[in-house]
Amino acid sequence: MAELNVSRKNMQGLLSLNDPTTKGKIFVIPEYQRPYRWEVDTCDVLWNDLKNFFEEHKDDDREYFLGSIVTCDDTDEQNRINIIDGQQRITSFLLLLRAFYYKLEDQLVDNPSDEEVEGLMKSIEPCIWKINPMTKKVSNKKETHIKTLVATDDDKIDFDLILEKGQPRDKSASYYSRNYSYFLSCCDEYAKTHLNGWKEFCLFILERCIILPIECSDLDSALTIFGTLNNRGLPLADSDIFKAELYKTQPSKQTFADKWKELEATISGAGFNLNDLFRYYTFIDRAKRGDTSKEIGLRSYYSGKGNKYPIFKTQSFFDDLCDLGTFWTSIYTNDGGFCEEEAAKYIQCLLAYPNEYWKYPISVFYHRNKTLSSEHLLHILKNLCPLCS
Repeated sequence: MAELNVSRKNMQGLLSLNDPTTKGKIFVIPEYQRPYRWEVDTCDVLWNDLKNFFEEHKDDDREYFLGSIVTCDDTDEQNRINIIDGQQRITSFLLLLRAFYYKLEDQLVDNPSDEEVEGLMKSIEPCIWKINPMTKKVSNKKETHIKTLVATDDDKIDFDLILEKGQPRDKSASYYSRNYSYFLSCCDEYAKTHLNGWKEFCLFILERCIILPIECSDLDSALTIFGTLNNRGLPLADSDIFKAELYKTQPSKQTFADKWKELEATISGAGFNLNDLFRYYTFIDRAKRGDTSKEIGLRSYYSGKGNKYPIFKTQSFFDDLCDLGTFWTSIYTNDGGFCEEEAAKYIQCLLAYPNEYWKYPISVFYHRNKTLSSEHLLHILKNLCPLCS
């Protein structure tokens, strides 16, 4: 039975990873997650919510509730905690804390004896970086408490550089750099208008911003909880998990990421999605193996025994999947690549069917006959759609 632990932590307690169960681990945004996409407008809402709440309640003990995050242990890497839900907020908060730290560094240069600034820096450091247990200092700012491994995020280097050096790549326009620059400008402006209050504001974010981490022992439980709680964005699909598993098998990670994005762009708006495409391919694989057993769930089918995803290790799998995606995009959009006028009429009739069963033999037929002509397609369509002939 899956284990589940729900606790209550402030941001400092969450990010510092000092609990006995999390000590020595780091947060990881897994390969299958979507890239960081918070806009500056969203960061502006967060900043003003925090600022207004602080100014209204700075003289009492009221706490600001940030919601929940969902995590699970990484079964492959024992020192990792995968963030399943909440990656956008956690990333944004780390950018915010790094902006505060950058401002504090500037102030310490101007006034090296400011103990309040030193104390705040000491409070922020274990939220971002690994602390040397002997010196209680940051030994290496490359050793952060969070890493993003998102396969299709070309800008994740900016996040690493911001956390390490306090600045992204030159002339970068990534979401990371734009939001970090916004938080820096907010810190500068607030420090000018609230000479001492801005330090208290920093302390408020660390100590009085509360979050509920939901820690799961396995990915399936985490995804189930994520789907139940999440009403803001799109839940993770099976294809997101498959993307991560495929990514692990590729000799060139960048080439795969580029091809995956190309595949997403190819089928975008065509009338089917990546989960559909993976389902179509299961029937190609079953036909190859003569498998006539009952259909099972996508993740169960591809993961195989022992959760090893053996089919993804097949050399031609991803190329075949991309090719199948191009074929079905052509069929759905009727771009003339495979469907002449008469065949297109049969396709329209079949698209009105209440199920997708007709798509499976066509997928197998196409994969078997890559030089498929419009006459071949018309022949099989007529056999699949006898009521229209």
